[in-house]
Amino acid sequence: MNNYEKERFDKAIIYVQDNDWDGLLNHSVKWSKDFPNDYRAFYALGLAYDKIGKFEDAFKAYSTSLSINNQELEVLFNYGRVCGILGRHADAIDAFKKVVEFEPEYSNAWYYLAVSYELLEQYDESKPCYGKAIEIDNANIPAWNRLGLLYMLAYGNYEYAIKCFTTALRYDGYNTDVLNNLGIAYADIGEYEKSIEVFKAGLNINPNNLDLLHNLFWSYKSLGKEAEAYDVYERMKLVDPESVNSLAELVLFDSKK
Repeated sequence: MNNYEKERFDKAIIYVQDNDWDGLLNHSVKWSKDFPNDYRAFYALGLAYDKIGKFEDAFKAYSTSLSINNQELEVLFNYGRVCGILGRHADAIDAFKKVVEFEPEYSNAWYYLAVSYELLEQYDESKPCYGKAIEIDNANIPAWNRLGLLYMLAYGNYEYAIKCFTTALRYDGYNTDVLNNLGIAYADIGEYEKSIEVFKAGLNINPNNLDLLHNLFWSYKSLGKEAEAYDVYERMKLVDPESVNSLAELVLFDSKK
């Protein structure tokens, strides 16, 4: 790297540290034009597009970077992640497999590899990848959560799903997404008292979480607790009247007024 290239690289680092993605974009456009064989310039360009939500442009820039140097882990990782966002899951799988081949202890690469397999409904390939992500980083909460969903939705194994969700909550008891999924798992197997307890715990953290309110409503309804369900319905109307009014079953409550 000559002094001029180093100056461009160091400037890009400053933009990244400052979260100045427009600045990085302007900088890396010129950088990539001046040094069309520098993979770092196109990686910076891809990162800038990525951060401002222009994923097709990010995909093109990451692809160009990899055509120059296909062994940079962070470029491969972000390329794979953007492929997933764009629905190019087979390409994402190829990228993440290369990442974990180069760096087998990269927990998040295993996680995204698992997600990519899952989105292609290749569940038997997805499950061990989640397991590997967790083996490397036992506190990988997204991996525990997605593995729980996989057991619940793809395999109907609620025992293991509940274990995954409760393990995730040991690391972050305030994660309302995991609490919601745990409550759904309990409700699906008819343990409504437990589901109510879990949904209420989530609402103590985020009182306006419509998913939690909706699921709490149905748990009360399933137990025949109409008064409690009506109270939840009233809370839902305050949070999002349009969403509530779109549910025909809930509108029946309005006739009680």
